[in-house]
Amino acid sequence: MRILTFLNVSNRSRMQADSGYIFYNLLSPYFTKQNSFYFASPEPLSDCNCIHINKEFGFNKYEVRFSFDWSKVMEIISKVSPDVLIVNQVEQVPHYKAIIQALGINVSIVSYAHYIPYLFVNNVFQYDESLNPHSLR
Repeated sequence: MRILTFLNVSNRSRMQADSGYIFYNLLSPYFTKQNSFYFASPEPLSDCNCIHINKEFGFNKYEVRFSFDWSKVMEIISKVSPDVLIVNQVEQVPHYKAIIQALGINVSIVSYAHYIPYLFVNNVFQYDESLNPHSLR
């Protein structure tokens, strides 16, 4: 099975400290055990069985979250032809789904949330303002 993921990190100066990078570094040996695991990111993982695809996503949290390089992502998905696509930012799943549909291929998409941007304070649901420093929500 071919597994592909794109890791768009905004903490480029300390990539090894990024939670997504740590997540994939821990799980990569399990993904590569009986599969081909493709990791599209600015830097490779420590697992030498992982196939690294150099892909830059931006250099600050806004550029990384709000821009999407449709043609480059489409090119990578076309080339790898994955069976499974792991999307580390659940809000970007529709972008990847649109590309898969445009390519006319059948790919399972999975995602996860390692950080949920909501809080409960005194039993009241609130947005986590650390993701909204300039009132953009």
